[in-house]
Amino acid sequence: MSQDFAWIEDKSRNFKHCRDVNEFDLTFSFDTFREEHEDLESIRTQFERLQKWDVNINKFIKPQEMKGLLHANGRKLKEKLQNRVKKEQDNLRKFLFELASRNEKEINNGLNSIKSTLTKTITNLSSFVEYVNKLG
Repeated sequence: MSQDFAWIEDKSRNFKHCRDVNEFDLTFSFDTFREEHEDLESIRTQFERLQKWDVNINKFIKPQEMKGLLHANGRKLKEKLQNRVKKEQDNLRKFLFELASRNEKEINNGLNSIKSTLTKTITNLSSFVEYVNKLG
């Protein structure tokens, strides 16, 4: 029986690989992340971190471990951590889409401004100078 307890205790040490995910779940605020990070590098780093955590959760937290009379159930913890990682991946995808949409609107507005300037009829020298500046 003592060997069974030692075996289960050894299996529970695997949780240390997922401790970061659990602490992240308790302390992370996506709204704060949005305010502080609008660069693609931060978003990419966060995606990579979440992907690594998802792999660790699947690798190290088993739904159940049984040894002799002992039964360790990790299903609820595994589901909780997996759901948190998936939620943050979804939040990041939405945030990335919002950033891309915002950039697309700015680019379109700039192109429309250039287009309207270039389609104007040149009537005087200042219009011609504005036309040349838009080209360059």
